[in-house]
Amino acid sequence: MKRLRFPSTLMIMPLLLIHTSCGSSGRTVNTAFPLVKEGLVAFSPTSGPMGEALRFELGRKGIASYDTPLVNLFLAQRQLPEEDLPQPQNLESLRLLHDVGSLIVVKTVTGADGNPEKLTVQVFDTLTMNSAEFVWGNARPGPNRKDMNTAAKEVADYIMKGPGG
Repeated sequence: MKRLRFPSTLMIMPLLLIHTSCGSSGRTVNTAFPLVKEGLVAFSPTSGPMGEALRFELGRKGIASYDTPLVNLFLAQRQLPEEDLPQPQNLESLRLLHDVGSLIVVKTVTGADGNPEKLTVQVFDTLTMNSAEFVWGNARPGPNRKDMNTAAKEVADYIMKGPGG
């Protein structure tokens, strides 16, 4: 799947930037919220504790998801490296074999205080092959910085409702 990087097109507080692309065409599309629409959600194994926190928050909003072991098994059975998960044929296989509607990849940069400094979140729709990527940043200095649970809640709200969600 060819993905192009576009300049930031949207910023919400504390800092969320979103880039969208449509399948392999690389054209910009209007992002429709919620980003997670139907089927189960699967998380990339390297999404780590932040992915688990986000999975919990989406679950509180009624979105069912798979545990990481299912995705690990999927990768092992196909002898795939994790970075190949977002390829169209793999997204289609996740949808057809496991009823996965969306794949979410979370990359976390942790600050010296142990709180997330920056999150890069990619959401891949397994039916349309559309993808959205956005960045959450922990802009608060000092003791008022947001913890992992707060970050997960804000990201889950954004995934479900969009800007101002």
